[in-house]
Amino acid sequence: MATTSANDNERCTLCHESVNEMKKHTCNNCSAPYHSHCAKRQLKIHRNRSYCTPCLKNNDLLRYNPYYDIVTNDDNENDKIYTNTVDASCDQDFLLPANQIMESCSINMIDDFNKYMQHQKDFKAYKFINIDGNATNFDTLLASLHVIKHKFTAIGLCETNTDSSQSDVYRLQGYNSIYTDTIAGKRKGSGVALYVHDTYSISKMKEYTTTSQNIESLFATISNQHSSTVVGVVYRPPNGTMSGFMKSMRNTLEGLSRSKHEVIIMGDFNINMFVENKHSDSLEEAILCNGFTPTISVPTHIKPNCIRSCIDNIIVNSPGHIQQSGTIETSISHHRSLFITTCATTNTKTLEDNNKNIIRYNYNSTNLDKLNQLLIEKLFPLDQSLQYKSFFETLETCIEKTCRLKATKNSKRNLIRNPWITAGIIKSIANRDYLHKKWRKTISKLCQSGDPRLHEEYRKYRNNLAKLIKISKRDYYSKRFEMVRGNLKETWAIINQLRGKKKNTISPYFKIRGCVETDKTNIANEFNKQWYQRRVAITAGEF
Repeated sequence: MATTSANDNERCTLCHESVNEMKKHTCNNCSAPYHSHCAKRQLKIHRNRSYCTPCLKNNDLLRYNPYYDIVTNDDNENDKIYTNTVDASCDQDFLLPANQIMESCSINMIDDFNKYMQHQKDFKAYKFINIDGNATNFDTLLASLHVIKHKFTAIGLCETNTDSSQSDVYRLQGYNSIYTDTIAGKRKGSGVALYVHDTYSISKMKEYTTTSQNIESLFATISNQHSSTVVGVVYRPPNGTMSGFMKSMRNTLEGLSRSKHEVIIMGDFNINMFVENKHSDSLEEAILCNGFTPTISVPTHIKPNCIRSCIDNIIVNSPGHIQQSGTIETSISHHRSLFITTCATTNTKTLEDNNKNIIRYNYNSTNLDKLNQLLIEKLFPLDQSLQYKSFFETLETCIEKTCRLKATKNSKRNLIRNPWITAGIIKSIANRDYLHKKWRKTISKLCQSGDPRLHEEYRKYRNNLAKLIKISKRDYYSKRFEMVRGNLKETWAIINQLRGKKKNTISPYFKIRGCVETDKTNIANEFNKQWYQRRVAITAGEF
């Protein structure tokens, strides 16, 4: 704590009594004076600095890092990391990268995140947020993802309040999703979900997926032709027992510690890691002793008139692969969005580009008839002494004209598949973030809550934008219903789209010669080829 002799006119900020002829304790952020006994109630010591409660409510001053004392003070033999972790966690190859991740963890607006992503290559990105109800906030999440100019490898959600049977209602274009059922009889504060980019196949890990009063978890292995990663989402219901949660969490971490793959666990643990107590110590011990590390060190939960806390985190087993971690201000709920970026041998964009470069052909009966007719027209007038090379070139040209599939051109413009998210809404999101940043700049030592006028302006704009997003979606579908009035087929098509009901699409679970294949025609042709070969083998008596 900072201690100085008091001035005659100074009074304690808490009890308002004079601090004359006494040593005072001051907040290192706002310099507010306190008596010694008042300081014990009002000041929190963090890294040898003292902060008062008002400052902690309005500023991101605290940072959680279990490695900080070890890295900064090699002589501190009493630090709990020596007694609570295995030798592997104290290895320099693990400790130094883990400490670097925690110290570089950043707080970002969407524009900051987009600027950071522009300079990244060969990486994968993961995102997590406590959405506080799909029915209330999913449309706002969609709009925010529209503004973020990067596709995430996986997105974890908790408190969806959505059963697995309703998951198709809440779709993210370009992603496949897995939902768990909510706790029976619980309408709010339950349900976890995982969205995985559709260039990856998903295999649910039932042994680690559970729903109970103490813990809700969902784990899956996501794979492409280059790598496999275990991704999980964990939520601790606040009303559950801590002992029940920790027992399940320890079993999960112990089991996953033996995995040969990279493991990423995203979750809202409802345990404030800024506060040292038996609950935070137990969770930290379980994480570190099994060879994992947290990656988020900044406040993740911000609620009016409450001290900011770090109750959400992303846990990994390979800190050396992490490039950056942090939070994104999205104004979806009281929880900030979390993200990490990891090294990768390839990325989503590369996979999509590879798929676009593959030339595809469709040899159905209609195309073959066209090919036959074109060959007659091209070859019949030619001299019989036609050279093989000329014949092959003519055949190749005819095949290209009749059987080659047209490549679908993807651009940033036609990738927007939610037409109700207009350019005006996207601009409004940018304005909302600008107002938030403008208000945050007014927070100072003398004005802990910032300019009240700017805060009220931001709050009203944010709430009006949330309403506008819902109105825009409602008006868009109202006009579509009006356009197809009297046409039952088209009307039901729109209804099924809103209900999430659609024809099943082929998920990218098929590997052909070691490569993930998503094209329906190629998959069908490969099946036909396999069945034909089996039929020939059966006819020949080989089976």
